[in-house]
Amino acid sequence: MSQEDRQITISLLQIFEEITEQKQIEEDEKLEIYKQIELNRIPEAIAEVEWNRAAVDVAGQLMSTLILKHALPNANHRTSIGLSQWYLESINTGFSFPDFATEDYEWKRWVDEYIADSKRILTVRRNMTAFSLLAEWGCDVVKRKNDIEIALAEYDLDFSQSEAYVHYGEMHTDLCTEFIIESVKRAGYEELISRDGVSKTEFVRYLEEDT
Repeated sequence: MSQEDRQITISLLQIFEEITEQKQIEEDEKLEIYKQIELNRIPEAIAEVEWNRAAVDVAGQLMSTLILKHALPNANHRTSIGLSQWYLESINTGFSFPDFATEDYEWKRWVDEYIADSKRILTVRRNMTAFSLLAEWGCDVVKRKNDIEIALAEYDLDFSQSEAYVHYGEMHTDLCTEFIIESVKRAGYEELISRDGVSKTEFVRYLEEDT
C-alpha cells in the first residue's frame, strides 16, 4: 500500500475495532466472524473515489465503495459511515453523526431504512441471474437475512451479471450520497452540501493529526 492508503486503512480498522468492542459490551458476546479481513480490498475501494468533487459526493463515494468491496467480516456499513464522518470532520471539525453502534438514538429509524435499502441493492447486484429466473418462475419477494424483503418487481432484472455490477453499483453510490446529504441536513450542517471536498492528501493529513 501507499502511505496514504495505509493511513486510511489504519483509520478504518480503528473504527471497526471500536464498533465491535462497543457491540460486545452491549450484547455481552463477540461479533460472529465468518471471514478474514481482506486488506487488499480497502485500497481498491479508495482508488475508486473521485476526490475533486463536492464534500457530500466524496463522502458518499467513500462510504459506497468501501461497502461494495466488503473488506471486513462484519459491520461494513457502520464502519464505512464512520470513515465518511471523519472525512466530513476534516472539512468542518464540528460535524458529527450520532453513535451508530447503539440502539437508543433518535435517528435510528431512518438510518436503518437506508441501510436496509443498501443491503437490498447489494443482494440484487450479486444475484442478478438467480433473481431473473425467480421472477420468471413467479416469485414476487425474496427475503434475505435480518428479515429484509426484496420485492423483485421494484428492480430491473434485465441485465447480465457484469452489467448488474455496474448499474447497481452506481445506484448504491447514489443511495449513499443521499444518506450523507440527509445526515448533514439533520445534523445542522447544510453548508457542507455546497462545499468542495478536500483532497485525499488533505484527508490523510487530518487522520494523521487526529490519531
